[in-house]
Amino acid sequence: RRSAIVAFSANDVYALAEHIRRTSGGAAVVLGALSPRTRNAQVQMYQEGDVDFLIATDAIGMGLNLNIDHVAFWRLHKFDGMRKRPLAMDEVAQIAGRAGRFMREGTFGTFLEAGSFDPEIIEAVENHRFQKKRSIWWRNSNLNFQSLKSLLKSLDEAPPESVLRRVREPEDQVMLRYLSLDRSVSDLATNTDMVELLWEVCQIPDFRKTLADVHLRLLKTIFKHLAKAEGQLPEGWVADQLERLKRVDGDIDTLVARIAHTRTWTYISHRTNWIKDPVNWQLQARQLEDLLSDALHERLTERFVDRRSNTMLRSRGKYLEANVSKKNEVFVEGMFIGYLNGLSFTGDLLASTGDRRLLSAAANRGLHREILNRVSKIEEETDSQFSLSDDGTIQWREQNLGKLKRGKSILMPQPKVRTTEILSAPLRDRVVKRLLIWCHSLIKRHFTPLFIIQTQKLSGPARGLVFQLCENLGSIPRSDVRKQIDALTKADRKILRESNVKLGYKTIFFPSLIKPKVITLRALVWAVWNDLPPPPVPPPGTITLKAKQKYNRNFLESIGYTILGPRFVRIDILDRIAVDLIKAKKSKEQPPIKKISSMLGLSIRDTEIIVTKLGDTLEFGRSGENKLIGNRRRSNSVRSIKGNENDLPFSKLKEYKF
Repeated sequence: RRSAIVAFSANDVYALAEHIRRTSGGAAVVLGALSPRTRNAQVQMYQEGDVDFLIATDAIGMGLNLNIDHVAFWRLHKFDGMRKRPLAMDEVAQIAGRAGRFMREGTFGTFLEAGSFDPEIIEAVENHRFQKKRSIWWRNSNLNFQSLKSLLKSLDEAPPESVLRRVREPEDQVMLRYLSLDRSVSDLATNTDMVELLWEVCQIPDFRKTLADVHLRLLKTIFKHLAKAEGQLPEGWVADQLERLKRVDGDIDTLVARIAHTRTWTYISHRTNWIKDPVNWQLQARQLEDLLSDALHERLTERFVDRRSNTMLRSRGKYLEANVSKKNEVFVEGMFIGYLNGLSFTGDLLASTGDRRLLSAAANRGLHREILNRVSKIEEETDSQFSLSDDGTIQWREQNLGKLKRGKSILMPQPKVRTTEILSAPLRDRVVKRLLIWCHSLIKRHFTPLFIIQTQKLSGPARGLVFQLCENLGSIPRSDVRKQIDALTKADRKILRESNVKLGYKTIFFPSLIKPKVITLRALVWAVWNDLPPPPVPPPGTITLKAKQKYNRNFLESIGYTILGPRFVRIDILDRIAVDLIKAKKSKEQPPIKKISSMLGLSIRDTEIIVTKLGDTLEFGRSGENKLIGNRRRSNSVRSIKGNENDLPFSKLKEYKF
């Protein structure tokens, strides 16, 4: 913390700032290309503790006194405009000296990739011992403005002393050399005043540093305007130049370029003899630079500072209070961090993986009171506020709380609520206790007949039948309970009839448990008991399903269907069809195929197959009660009957021509 990282190119500065943003919440950025206003705003952000890192070029060494504990060098070499070279001792000292300026010792070092400083450099910086300067830069100030040629010659003049070294050709001298080759310029610079004016124009700084041709054209235009009789820049032209720059759109580099151009115009506006009403243009240039500088500061902050992550990082170990909106949005310190769904927190999905960990940690500290309040509300809530989705998710006020899981019996599924970092085990147990009461109430309400019949006084075989009905959620193939049915007493049959148990020809079932709402719950309870994902439930009103469709046979039988030939048929409809067939046989009439076809929603041909298959399973006993034959041999399953075999109602069902 409180560190500065120094790189020597804008690209490196940006890359480092991006990395710090992802890992530590963000950094302030200082570049030589920034305007003073932008630079100061970035520095202020660091100084006030909004961020703990400052990423900068060697511009950091130019008069910035900051609260820096450590300076880290990203590279040990730099490009000086001519070549790539190692950092000099005095350069290292100038940069490293930014650390330790606030009443305590500072440190400096390098990144692993950069290698390490030579011991001599470390010793020199720590003890402030540097080699004496053997020369100083010099530039001729006694210029000759008699002509362009004489001016250029005086600029190239050698130093008068050996200790002096002439500077490399500066920018203004380069501009002068190029413009002197332009005939339209040289024709105007024919006297001392014009030569001196051209030299003053060439000294207009190019803050952009990268667009020499553009800057050259600007200088040429300015000189031509000033060389006219009026000797000043046209106000309309100046206004147009500034207006073009009055835009705050674009990325960081675009804004930097606009600010650089604006600073050039700020310089021009201070040449009071070049422009009318210079104070007005100085004000306009300053306002424009401030506008662009503020936009650049905002853009830098947006890109290199994640205020949310930074806030989370700085709040680690501190008490936080999270606020939850009506839409279940969670805010900490005014920052959106995610959603609270029931008792489970989900971090902002747009956050990076690293940020999500920070958001979860903040939620764990800040949501304690909210979770406690929600648990209390759940305990006091009425059953009407809980619901069950098709996949077994338990919801409270449309928020997920947990899932149904297998319990002690098929009619006693258990709610499962996951313990999380924001929901402790004791709080979870309180929620589970309330959900268990609701869940059992829900099951009893929908499967009421199953619970009522278990309280009736029945014989052993009848109790066995009831047990299997309960285990199969209210319906069971008659063939599976044949022995129990045969052993039923008259009292048992009366109780079963009064309890609305249908002793069907194919299936024993409760008609009230074939309704769509109950079927949906039956499907879910069956899936939970078998530890399977809930299969799709046939749409309400579905009478038959092709057996070849991808349905689990046990599942369909558990929700009120039975297989008959190539199709599954709903058991209550099948029972009605059996009644119609028996009536037809007793009255010696043809089976009502059209009526049955309409009931099944099938073609005549498919209906004939169903009727034939159903007829194969039915037989009459001596008392006239229907019995299920199924796959058993009839000789073993039917009691002896007096009379001709052809007298049996279904013995010749296959011979009918429909």
